[in-house]
Amino acid sequence: MDVAPSDLELSLVPECPVAPVLWGAWATIGLGLATGLVFFAAQTVVLFIYLAVKIASGPVPDLLAYLQSLSSNGLVVSLATVVSALAGIAFIILFVRVRGNKSFSGYLGLGKISWRLVITAVVVFIVAFGAILGLESMYSSLSHSASAGAANSSFMTDTYQTAGWLPLLWVAVVLFAPVFEEAFFRGFLFAGLERSRIGAVGTVLLTSLVWASLHLQYNLMGMATIVILGLVLGTVRFKTRSLWPTIMIHALWNATALVATAASLKS
Repeated sequence: MDVAPSDLELSLVPECPVAPVLWGAWATIGLGLATGLVFFAAQTVVLFIYLAVKIASGPVPDLLAYLQSLSSNGLVVSLATVVSALAGIAFIILFVRVRGNKSFSGYLGLGKISWRLVITAVVVFIVAFGAILGLESMYSSLSHSASAGAANSSFMTDTYQTAGWLPLLWVAVVLFAPVFEEAFFRGFLFAGLERSRIGAVGTVLLTSLVWASLHLQYNLMGMATIVILGLVLGTVRFKTRSLWPTIMIHALWNATALVATAASLKS
């Protein structure tokens, strides 16, 4: 006669990790487009609310010029980044749950973090930062023009000077932007496209190019830098099978850009 195992015995049996149920490639693309629309819609709402408050507080002499200036207004950028990131992450979680997954962490690659992942992120950041800095310097020498960093610094400078409240800008750029962008590109899109016909290599390349398209405020060399960084992040995501290192590298990159901007304004 079989005896049912006790609750204690059952509790000692390790639980096998449940593989996430992934959306297919076309569904991932469609849901990705929907998430992108929500992201940009949230940013647009913040922009128009800010503009409406400004108009209500007094006349704006040149409305068109003022509207154009909002693209590098630090306070608007901070608010739009936070609100759109929260909206985008909410939809990513929704789509993962709708697929029947009880947890979104497994889907996005947000398992347990380890010191190995932290060290990997720091080392990759240092190497990538040095390599890209070298490429920008080489480009500057060959083209006999200002470096890509200097050419693209006006946006960061304008944003920093008009931040209104710097802690909000730092939180938006170093926390909210990396978390959403990595959860979307190297998380949701990567998971759904990696096993498709384009494979891991195609997924790394595609997500890098689409990610770079969100940074149209930079010049050609600046965009190339974003593509290279995207390739690095995608490769790290594939090799480590974790999203944590890419979030950390992305956050370190953004933090370094803010520190460099602050230092240039004080010099």
